[in-house]
Amino acid sequence: MNGKATYQRTLFFAAMFAVLFAYLQTACKWHFYFIEQNQIFQNTPAYVLGSIKRFGGLADTVSQSILQLFAYHYVGAAATAALLTASGALLAATLRRVAPRNVATEMLAVVPVTALLLVHFDFNYLYSGTVAIVLTLAATTLTFSVKHPTMRCGIHIIIIVLLAFIAGPAYALYGLMTVIFEGIVMKNIKAALILPVIVIVLGIIIHTFGISSDIRFTFLPDFYYHDSLQPKSVIYFSWIAIIAVLIWTCFFTKRAGPKSRLLWWTENVVLTAVVALMFFKGTAAYLNPRAEKIKELDYYSRTQQWSKILDMSKGSLSNYLLLNYANLALANTGQLADKMFAYNQHGPFGLISEWDKTSPVSVLHSDIFYALNLTAAAQEKAFEANISAISGGNPRMLQRLVETNLIYGAYPVASKYLDILENTIVYKGWARHRRQFINNDSAVESDSQLGPRRRALPKIGDLSFMKAFDAELIYLAESNAADSVSVTYAGLWKLLCKDVGSFKSMIESHAGTAGLRRLPVSFEEAVILISENDPDYWKRFNISERTVSRFMEFKKQVVTANRSNSANLLPQQLQQMFGDTYWYYFMFGKV
Repeated sequence: MNGKATYQRTLFFAAMFAVLFAYLQTACKWHFYFIEQNQIFQNTPAYVLGSIKRFGGLADTVSQSILQLFAYHYVGAAATAALLTASGALLAATLRRVAPRNVATEMLAVVPVTALLLVHFDFNYLYSGTVAIVLTLAATTLTFSVKHPTMRCGIHIIIIVLLAFIAGPAYALYGLMTVIFEGIVMKNIKAALILPVIVIVLGIIIHTFGISSDIRFTFLPDFYYHDSLQPKSVIYFSWIAIIAVLIWTCFFTKRAGPKSRLLWWTENVVLTAVVALMFFKGTAAYLNPRAEKIKELDYYSRTQQWSKILDMSKGSLSNYLLLNYANLALANTGQLADKMFAYNQHGPFGLISEWDKTSPVSVLHSDIFYALNLTAAAQEKAFEANISAISGGNPRMLQRLVETNLIYGAYPVASKYLDILENTIVYKGWARHRRQFINNDSAVESDSQLGPRRRALPKIGDLSFMKAFDAELIYLAESNAADSVSVTYAGLWKLLCKDVGSFKSMIESHAGTAGLRRLPVSFEEAVILISENDPDYWKRFNISERTVSRFMEFKKQVVTANRSNSANLLPQQLQQMFGDTYWYYFMFGKV
């Protein structure tokens, strides 16, 4: 019978792992790539030892060492599913220690696992919280089987102290579970009174001596969250659920005698309904599809899969961040000025949104500034994103800091960042390749990425992004007449603002220079717009026959609509043929 029960339990938790893995890989695969960027783990004895020595250090070290591998396909979903499944299996084993004849142990364990799953959707949550729960439940599985009450109480005290230093405030969860077990199940009132005192005194010592910086980090799962932010209530759900199913087991499901088949079905059906309700309500509340799309775009930007970004950017784009990614992809494929208005533009912030002081937007802004050869601004945003990362830095932004310091010739600083990246598993190859540029000006200047950006540096020191966006671009273009990127972006900014007067002055100054030898399509359309009745002016800029022909047809459609009193239908009529033109944006686009 025991062999059959063990087989059934193994099969149950194997199925749980498979379901969790399939769900996580389907619904959250971009999330795992995203959170991998929120920390950096150095695989050196000194770094590991320093990490382990901290409060809750072992759980944090284990979680970071796992998280660094999330850069690889399937690892994030597999590791998360494994941790969740382990927590469920260990909790079920703990509940069997409490009530050996319980008819619904496995399904009871699924309730906290579901609650724990929900908190993983938050990219500010630390995986050390899940590792800490696994360690805590492993401890209860072992200690709840000890028969001798005095020995068991002594072991509880040792484990409380041990958990505090290897897992953080999970020691308080363990202490609460042991109080319930000793007081309700074992009727050991003495232990039930001593153990909470031990937990409280230990917490006071930890906080008093500065081992933990905040009292809530000493006793609560707040510790397993970005320390600069207030966690959402979902972080408490798994702890509450663990205590709830333990109490339920103590009071209601400890039975003697054979199992009732009807009772087995009843309890498991009810618990399945509870889990389903938690899952569907929880995912609706905490799994944000818009955020998942941003994470996917972030991954494609990091891996320079620009065509996939453009495929995702078709149709209506009302969110500025989505537009930023679309325009960044167009810029990196050399299509921005020709095809920008084929996408649903909404004013100048589609080129670069306002900074909301969050790390993900700082990363995006750094990418945009880097694409524009605005090296100082790209470096500034990379630094902001790096220091706001949860643990150790953001590897992608460390790469950006290497690149920008190589461009500036700040080789000692670049070398410092390379030292960090060389200590990682995922990025050491990249870092070793970049090492060749240290103290090697000729290698930097001949590199296809670094060289043009070094040549685009302003002749006067410009270490901060002090000017308005378009003014900064014009300043950069004037510092380097061959920099077509800057003048093109400056012109597009003015067009998106519908500032055609300023655009006219700019185009007259830069057309025909090394930075603007050919007018892109959107610029041609704007030139015709600002000089509609002056074809000689068009000839000055060599406007293409195709653009002139399209404008004539566009104008004809507008005139026809006005004559037929159908001007209110004009946007819909023009959308299909001319929705990708600056003329359409100028008439109907929102700024």
